[in-house]
Amino acid sequence: RVRQNLHVVLCCSPASLELERLCSTYPGLIIRSTVNVYDNWPRKALLKVALKQLSSCHLAQDQFVPKDTQSAVATAAVKIHELVCSETRKLLNQSGYSFYVTPSSFIHFLKVMCETLKIEQSKIVESCQHLEAGIDQLSKADQRIFAMKVELEQLQPEVQLKAQEVEVLLLQLCKERQEMNHFKATVEQERSSFAKESQLVTNMAAIVESDLQAVLPALIEAERGLSILKKADLVEIRSYTTPPAMVTYVMGAVCVLLQEPTDWNSVKLLMSDYGSLMKRLSSFDKDHVSDKVLSKLKKYTQEESFVPSSVAHYSVACKSFCEWV
Repeated sequence: RVRQNLHVVLCCSPASLELERLCSTYPGLIIRSTVNVYDNWPRKALLKVALKQLSSCHLAQDQFVPKDTQSAVATAAVKIHELVCSETRKLLNQSGYSFYVTPSSFIHFLKVMCETLKIEQSKIVESCQHLEAGIDQLSKADQRIFAMKVELEQLQPEVQLKAQEVEVLLLQLCKERQEMNHFKATVEQERSSFAKESQLVTNMAAIVESDLQAVLPALIEAERGLSILKKADLVEIRSYTTPPAMVTYVMGAVCVLLQEPTDWNSVKLLMSDYGSLMKRLSSFDKDHVSDKVLSKLKKYTQEESFVPSSVAHYSVACKSFCEWV
């Protein structure tokens, strides 16, 4: 009974290449089947399918679309489908080429239309939202402008008062500018005077530099003489019980610079420690000698015979000390 009552229905589009392939591969599909070719859907069926398909677009619920737009769009879709079918028949009569426009093509056309409508609806909604936001911003800006106008009217007396204060400040600024010009002239005069003094200082520095260059060989010679002093030379000076006057002068000058007592016993005590004395002489800060020490030193250096060549006649070691002083 199942075999007698079992019916298998195969639905294929006549425009499909798959139907041609299946018929050539399986001839039994044609021999043992009943082939029914259905006519095109009637206009009423197409319209009903279009309305059903367009209902998913919610055109009737859109506030920007009239209520009868959904039926109008469905009617237009049906007319377009019928027009395409009519054109395909004309093309078949004229050229002999068959183009199939099936109901599935109509449904696909409706789906594309719905997708396009949804995209356009979303664009319209987005534009409306932008417009509403813009209108809201304009409203807020108008409120702010009104508030600023009110505030400006309230501040008008204060603005006038500030304008008067500005005028007073301008007058004061003019007065200060005049004083500044006078001060500038004074500064220019002082600058000119300073330039002259600077030139004088530069000249003096050149003279001092020249004198330093002249004295520098003697300083180098004194340092050299100090470096060759030996402990035996100090022993020689210490051996004097009654030293010559020139030796006393030279060693007294050394004691003055080292700020030690100038009597002969103190001199002998100073020279008893060779290493300490040489260290003090070599590290002596000659650039920071006090005026008091220089005043005491003049008593020794103003002596006419206080020169290394004269001192050498009495003691070679004292010659080196004399050059150092």
